[in-house]
Amino acid sequence: MTFTKKELYAIVSIVVVIVVILSAFVVVPNLEKPKQEIILSKYIKVSNGDLLSNGQDHIYFISWYGCPIGADNSWVLYSLLNSTKNVSSDVELHKSIAGTPGLLFLNGTSNYGENISFQYAGVPFTFTSLYLYNQTMTGTVYNHTMNSSNRVNYGLSLLKGNLPATVYQIAKTWETQVGVENKTIKNRTGTWSAMTGHLVTMLIVTGPDGTFVHFWFMYPSLSKNVSSLTVYTHLNNYPEIQSAENTLLYTIGGSNIACA
Repeated sequence: MTFTKKELYAIVSIVVVIVVILSAFVVVPNLEKPKQEIILSKYIKVSNGDLLSNGQDHIYFISWYGCPIGADNSWVLYSLLNSTKNVSSDVELHKSIAGTPGLLFLNGTSNYGENISFQYAGVPFTFTSLYLYNQTMTGTVYNHTMNSSNRVNYGLSLLKGNLPATVYQIAKTWETQVGVENKTIKNRTGTWSAMTGHLVTMLIVTGPDGTFVHFWFMYPSLSKNVSSLTVYTHLNNYPEIQSAENTLLYTIGGSNIACA
């Protein structure tokens, strides 16, 4: 079958129109929805709503015993909690696998973590800690041996069994499905679970002002040459920790809480 030049032009024109129409359905939606990526050391707003819808602010601290990031960030969380009530009985002095001074939020009733209720500037809060692996990540918090290939699934099962469904879904999505924008982690890219083979330390903050997640250090890491007891007894001598606390408070409730 042969076509005249006029017929060929008509066929090509129809094909071009079809391609343009299909592109509008495929390309435009992708342009309208910005790609979600983790920006290290930044609070990322993942929802305008409260995951719990109870009118309170809730801070979820997900970590593992030996994590250097968890050790550093524990001081910011402790500073916030202890500024409103004495929570010394809720923490244990500890050091990460890298020697970073830190705290574990354990009240003695469970190796997995605890819940602490408190108020800041008249605003009710709940803090929840949840630890997934032991000091060396070779097992559970009770030191039951774990195969390295099972760390992600085990961590997810622990999250699912201990978090509200809405909070669990946020944790699962950002741990296993969202890529990391910052390429400084040994030049590796991808999701946390793909890069590390385990779930990493993360913070989920949810309340009337929306829901945020945070990954990586809240401030420059403390030296391993500093003891946990030194930081614990001289916490006010670390302005970087106080600054990180204010940033957290601002994220939770804006300048009214942060400056209260």
